Amino acid sequence: MAIFAVGGVYLTPDLQTPNKWVSWLQLLIALLVFSRRTMPLAAAGIIGLWVIALRDYDFFHLLDYLALGAGIAGYLAQAADPESKWYQHRFTVLRWGVAIALMWSSLEKFAYAEWFYPLVEERPFLTFGMPRNMFIPMAGVAELTMGFGLLWTPLIRRLSAVALIVIFPAAVYPFGRIDLVGHALIMGTLFMIAADPTPSGLKLPRLARPSAAFRKRVAEAVMA
Repeated sequence: MAIFAVGGVYLTPDLQTPNKWVSWLQLLIALLVFSRRTMPLAAAGIIGLWVIALRDYDFFHLLDYLALGAGIAGYLAQAADPESKWYQHRFTVLRWGVAIALMWSSLEKFAYAEWFYPLVEERPFLTFGMPRNMFIPMAGVAELTMGFGLLWTPLIRRLSAVALIVIFPAAVYPFGRIDLVGHALIMGTLFMIAADPTPSGLKLPRLARPSAAFRKRVAEAVMA
């Protein structure tokens, strides 16, 4: 609904459009979320908006929003049917969508650092006095690390979510309410990740214990 209030955008304030009907479609999608029966329609609407945005923006630019949109759409589709076997994975799909979106965004800071030069030149206080060529990759590393942390163990993903919850609202002061609207969906998802009680996460494979014969051969090799 906040996107509807801004008006003239696809999914996020960064994707502007002159088509007024898009704002009304945004409002309709928001209303469809309130009922389980209509959640799949809302999911289809989110994906549909992304596809429609391809008319005005190139595919590479829209990749920034594909993972997040797919994650939210997947969550809505799975949350619509509590009896489905996929229902228990709804938070996992949402978490992966946010994590991949953050990691993809971080890669841009390495591959296309020049995209962020105007930003740090306009607001030099963001770099804390560091050279821009140093600060931008460091910001990318931090974003990549916290995004990857959302895929790890319950403790690490909660810590990553809490850290991101602190960072995103802090950006509202220098960038204004439009930044809040653009990141509101991510921030809401981060609160859900921080409070998610499910134990699902990226699990490390358990290594087999070496046999006694193998340990004996290793000891003999060391003593030789």
